[in-house]
Amino acid sequence: MEVSIDGGLNWLPMDSQGDLDLDAPAFMAQFRMKSTSGTYTWDTFDVELVRTSIVRGLRFDIGLDGTSEWSMERNGLGSFGLQDELLNGKMWQSIATSPSGSANFDVALPTDGVDAFEFAVASPERGTL
Repeated sequence: MEVSIDGGLNWLPMDSQGDLDLDAPAFMAQFRMKSTSGTYTWDTFDVELVRTSIVRGLRFDIGLDGTSEWSMERNGLGSFGLQDELLNGKMWQSIATSPSGSANFDVALPTDGVDAFEFAVASPERGTL
């Protein structure tokens, strides 16, 4: 098993346990396996990111054909593991309204598995909300 963190220019061999410690953060990783016997079968493939920056726009391109077979690239998802983005793609938005008016901020929510939900509201002007 080998991994590349520079778009496939250089490939680093992984140890027999599949571990590789990097000296600096990497924001993209490609994996490849070469067979010496002609054929092979994968039962599972697990990747664990440790001490990394938060990923934005995560996607998997199997076969390196330029088509994402799975991705988190759309407005409203934000950083991996955090929903820090509104559906319009902005991380924050100001909307002027009156006391009798309303303001809407659209967010994406999972359809299952939500045990708690939190959000924050702030005013750009001190003392008003």
